[in-house]
Amino acid sequence: MAKPNKKKRSGRTGKPLMVYFPRHQASELRSISEKRHVAMANIVRFAVDRLLSDLKNGQFELPLGLGE
Repeated sequence: MAKPNKKKRSGRTGKPLMVYFPRHQASELRSISEKRHVAMANIVRFAVDRLLSDLKNGQFELPLGLGE
């Protein structure tokens, strides 16, 4: 008897996270994505990496209410 097919992995790694952006931010991201031919998700991941690096290195302070 043949084994049932397992779902093929999409190649995605990491933890999925849903984020809601205000319309103006989503529009800006979409525009940049289209002009540069880069996925919006890649732009957001790059921006988050940059933010985390800047926070870690003390180059950026979160606004009041968003810090520790």
